[in-house]
Amino acid sequence: MKGPIFLVLVLAAKLAYCSSVTADGNSSLHLFFCEPKGCAANVTSVYCGNIELLNGTNIPDCSGHPPLLNTVCQRDGRAFVQTEAGIKCDFEAKGHFIKTVKCEDSNTACTFDPEATLKEEKKEEKKEEEKEEKREEKKEEEKEGKKEENNAGHIAGIY
Repeated sequence: MKGPIFLVLVLAAKLAYCSSVTADGNSSLHLFFCEPKGCAANVTSVYCGNIELLNGTNIPDCSGHPPLLNTVCQRDGRAFVQTEAGIKCDFEAKGHFIKTVKCEDSNTACTFDPEATLKEEKKEEKKEEEKEEKREEKKEEEKEGKKEENNAGHIAGIY
């Protein structure tokens, strides 16, 4: 059940991201990330313009697509934020700024591949399902073991 819902969310995010291109081909959204790789672990605040978009260190994973407008996510150790064109964003750690870079077409850090992430998430889902099946099997085995113990005790009580 999670698979179809996730697919709809990925497609909606992809549509939202793709629809941000104006008629003349210019993007109306800008994507920024912190530099260097590993910086997401140090990010405590993200500001775009004068608006604080993140306060704390709980940054969700990007899940194969750029963050939605005015949200923050992380991938490969970098934090990303997307905002309207003309608004500059800054990543901050406790007491200092973290180098912030605007995504350009040539920057490979800004390349998102939702299909690869979807495949990875399907693998994770399958692993979780297998773990759940093993847990259920173990519960059944424990129930069977208790029944056998009870039966053995009952039979011993008869003799």
